[in-house]
Amino acid sequence: MNRPPNVISLQNTFGETFYRTNQDYPDEVQPYARPDEPPIERTRELHFSKSKDLLVNQSKLDHANIGLTILYPATELAQNRKNTMFIIIGAVAFVIFIVAVCSMLVQKSITRPIQLLGKAMKSVRGGDFHVTLEPRRYRDDLSELMRNFNFMTDKIRELIETEYQMQLRNKEAQILTLQMQINPHFLYNTLQTIGGKAVLIGEYDIHEMCRALADMFRYSFYEGNMESTITQELAHVNNYLYIQQLRFEESISTEFEIEPDLMDVSIIRFVMQPIIENVVVHVLDKQSEGQLRIRLAAYRQDESVIVELRDNGSGIEPDKLSALQRNLEKRSLEVLSGVSIGLKNVHERIRLVYGEPYGLELDSQLGKGTTIRIRIPYKKRGMNDV
Repeated sequence: MNRPPNVISLQNTFGETFYRTNQDYPDEVQPYARPDEPPIERTRELHFSKSKDLLVNQSKLDHANIGLTILYPATELAQNRKNTMFIIIGAVAFVIFIVAVCSMLVQKSITRPIQLLGKAMKSVRGGDFHVTLEPRRYRDDLSELMRNFNFMTDKIRELIETEYQMQLRNKEAQILTLQMQINPHFLYNTLQTIGGKAVLIGEYDIHEMCRALADMFRYSFYEGNMESTITQELAHVNNYLYIQQLRFEESISTEFEIEPDLMDVSIIRFVMQPIIENVVVHVLDKQSEGQLRIRLAAYRQDESVIVELRDNGSGIEPDKLSALQRNLEKRSLEVLSGVSIGLKNVHERIRLVYGEPYGLELDSQLGKGTTIRIRIPYKKRGMNDV
């Protein structure tokens, strides 16, 4: 659609037109009259025509010697307004788009991590200490906050496992060793009474069995420090083996080879006896003929002490041995599961008290027996600590 063009007209001081772009709107250009004195500044007059369809712009040029008249048709003005409106709308839309993009980036880089951190804190408040956050690759305050949060939850889990779980496992070792809840003082006194009665009638074996069993109960229910010494662990083992040898007679033989310097080395309670009990229960059930020989030795290796228990049983099948070794290394929080004490319980209690380098090592060959090595730190302790 063709729009009427603008009209530009120049007039001299006599009101004569000497230049005009076209002849449209001949009556709208008023004759120019030069003022008596030239204006100090350039002036311009804007007004609409009587018909309101033209915008008239009048200016004085060349010290008021020339009059300039420009006529703007209303359609041209409308088109200009429309173009201006399109430009404004486009600029506003562009600004809104930029603001939306910036908001999404801010939400992704700031708001979103804060929301994730708040959700993770709620999980921790609910008791889930295994929740972790993935920090961003670049370092900033939020990433550092996430790293500190992960460090905090790791520390909490570590404290739970090394303190709370250690106490629970130690209690479990005492409770499950006896498999009953009784008054230890009443039981100890009763066994002494039975032993005394046995001596009166000449049954000295019964007296020794009662004495050994009473000493085991007294050792098990001791409420002092949870650590003992190799000497007292061996005394506890001897009491257990004495009762088992009276039960199985010639089916069990034992051999001890302990360096004298290691007798006062500190060790947690109930380490050797559960392992020997495991050997007696499993080997004697499978070995109907022959004698079960158990050799217990202890020697120093650098800053560690190795307590080695070796038997002459039928050994463990390779697949089962691998499964047992993997099970030893797998951490478990099920401390009150109700199962009997075994290798895993002893292994985890040693690691909870002394750390990762220590624990049990299991080795076995079919037809040649099984060897279990207990690694503990070399640390001496006085006899009065127990």
